[in-house]
Formats: sequence, structure tokens, C-alpha cells
Amino acid sequence: MSAVDITPMTAGRRSPSTATCRGTRQGTVLRHRRAASGTIDEVTGLVRDLRQGKGSAGKLVTATGCTTTCKQFVATAGQMTREIQQGRGTVGKLLKDPKAAESLEASMKNIEDMTRSSTPAKQPRCPAKDEAFAKSLERRHRQLPKR
Repeated sequence: MSAVDITPMTAGRRSPSTATCRGTRQGTVLRHRRAASGTIDEVTGLVRDLRQGKGSAGKLVTATGCTTTCKQFVATAGQMTREIQQGRGTVGKLLKDPKAAESLEASMKNIEDMTRSSTPAKQPRCPAKDEAFAKSLERRHRQLPKR
């Protein structure tokens, strides 16, 4: 069994440039280097395409209009957040003014009470569970012309 220990050290001896390493399979290191090189080439190509504005992602990265729109969106969101924190607008008032929140809560309770009081106590009948309705459908079905 053989192994190579590649550990950075401050002392030791250097292998000659003609030294070889023996392994169990030929070309293992070379195969890995080629695979890594291919992957690096693919990533390099993808980055180049992005910079050139190719594909959907490239258009997003390079489009001036998109960048401008994103900056405007962020600025607007920041302004809205500041106004809400200052208690401006409906949402700001709900967050900052306890009376506004209590008033909304009372209104919601009134709507809930009105809805409950206008609902009949007895549930409307369900045609699927109504025997008379089922027999009526059966009679009508028998009266239909046969094909």
C-alpha cells in the first residue's frame, strides 16, 4: 500500500521535478484534472454569456431597465416602510394608534354578529340527502325519451 501525504511544511526535502508517483490506477489524477478543467471551462462560458446578456439570466444581469426598476422598487419599499413606522396611512395608524386597532376590531365583531344573526338556525336542505328530491329525479329520468 502506498500513499502520498501532501501537507504544507516549513522544512523537509523537495522531490526532484522528474519524480513519479505510483498509484493503483493509471491516469487517475489526469482524469480528475481533465474533468475539473472541463467544469471550469463550462463555468467560464456561463459567466461570459451572463456578461454578454445572453439568456434570461444574462438579460436580467445586464438590462439597464431592469436595474432601474429594481432600484425604484427598493426605494419605494423603503419609503413605505418609513411612513408605516411613522404611523402614516391606514396600516401605520393600525400599528401605532391603539384606538384605530380597537375600532377595527369592534367593527369586525359587529360584522361577525350581523352575519351570525342573519343566518337561519336550520341548515338548508341538501338535495343529495333528500329522499323526495331523489325520487323526483328518478321519475323525471324515466320520462326522458330513450335513445
